[in-house]
Amino acid sequence: MSYNATVLQVLIASPSDVNAQRDEIEKAIYEWNNEHSKDYEIVLLPKRWEKDLMPNYAYGDVQGEINKQIVNSADMLIGIFGYRFGSPTKNAPSGTIEELNIFIESKKPIMIYFDEPKQIDLEYAEQAALLKKFKNEYSGKGIYFNYEDGHQIRKHLLHQVKTYKDNKQQQKERIMQAVLPETNVDRNSKRSYSNSAEKVITEFDRPIPPTAELIFDTLDLSDQKSYSSSEKSGVAKFNYSNNDGKYSIGSGDFLFETSWSKSGDTSIQVHTSGTMRGIGYKFGQNELPHESLIRKTFDFSSHHRRPNLGEIIIWVNNKNKYAATKTVEIIDNGRPTALGRDDEVVFEYCIFDGDFSDLPI
Repeated sequence: MSYNATVLQVLIASPSDVNAQRDEIEKAIYEWNNEHSKDYEIVLLPKRWEKDLMPNYAYGDVQGEINKQIVNSADMLIGIFGYRFGSPTKNAPSGTIEELNIFIESKKPIMIYFDEPKQIDLEYAEQAALLKKFKNEYSGKGIYFNYEDGHQIRKHLLHQVKTYKDNKQQQKERIMQAVLPETNVDRNSKRSYSNSAEKVITEFDRPIPPTAELIFDTLDLSDQKSYSSSEKSGVAKFNYSNNDGKYSIGSGDFLFETSWSKSGDTSIQVHTSGTMRGIGYKFGQNELPHESLIRKTFDFSSHHRRPNLGEIIIWVNNKNKYAATKTVEIIDNGRPTALGRDDEVVFEYCIFDGDFSDLPI
């Protein structure tokens, strides 16, 4: 049997590492509808970018297009985080944070959950550090829960819907009291006043003008326009389409001018240039071997290589010192998965004291 109901759009927001949880949350929303929608006259409609976006050219701002199509019109946000913080956008440190800020501005309901793994691989250490900082900042401005299961989501959704219904009823009563006179009126006059009240209530349903404090939009990220690091080990991230694809690590005799160019989103081109004497590569090598094995197993015969994601490259400079890099993330802005991001490579590196002067390069 049919019944009237208000549809509330629920945005499921997250970085890309929690797809299983996103599916579970969507399932929990549909289960909530089966259990409660008729009694509360509310239907919850899950919104996910990967299912609800329509093809359109984004003019360099994919997150802006996502906001336009599904974020701005949503009534409630469920955010879930695992070990990733997310990728930067034009307006925020990550797409998920930009969506969250939109809800904060509009004072719409927000439900945040964390489902952090007990162990995090070294390649995700930078993302985990950003996520930890975000979590600490959010704890001072909002309430979050550790993610459990779909039952937990359904329970919290029921609370949100009850709050929504209560607020709407109180709002209607306040407006009716303000619009309807206390004196006796005839039935026609009262109907006229009721129509006026309903019109005012409709106006109240519109989004509240932005007044809330934005959070996380000034989160301290590493400088995206830096093309060098004097440290002897660390993690580097830069746009390889800029600065002729060069990123320098170390200093003095231990200076390495690494050079990078586009190859795809699972591999990248590396080249010798400037201070570099040679580069070594071994297919499938994703762990740094002992120096003696580098000499025996790595091939230094080419000045151009194409390592895959996670593989090791050995760089030898003109002072015969060597460094190792390992790519941990590659963004090719020509791929649909780039979602408006710039060309970018993230790599771990370490500079060593060994002498490779006897290496035939």
